[in-house]
Amino acid sequence: MKRILIADDEPAITGALKSILQRRAFHVSVAEDGEEACRKIEDENPDLVVLDLLMPKMSGEQVLKSMRLNLKTSETPVIISTARRDIPTFANLMSMGATNYLMKPYNIRELTSLIESYI
Repeated sequence: MKRILIADDEPAITGALKSILQRRAFHVSVAEDGEEACRKIEDENPDLVVLDLLMPKMSGEQVLKSMRLNLKTSETPVIISTARRDIPTFANLMSMGATNYLMKPYNIRELTSLIESYI
């Protein structure tokens, strides 16, 4: 069973997404802040991470940077989920190693298709 970590501080988003992905036979974990995301990434070694940029304690950008510096997670697909809409942010995230990104509010079908294309 493929493992996905959803790192987002909005319970409505994580709850809905977790439910949908579990119905598609994924094992889903949730992290509510960047520090928890880093711990779970290290402990659970997910096959893919859906990562919000704006989270408490540690930003999604910092989590991504940490993942890319760790040999164990340097190749793990990361889909950035953000409300930010500026092109320089997206270009920077892609150069840092993000696999893809979606702008909030996003279509759940689009996100699940992206996830399934990477794992």
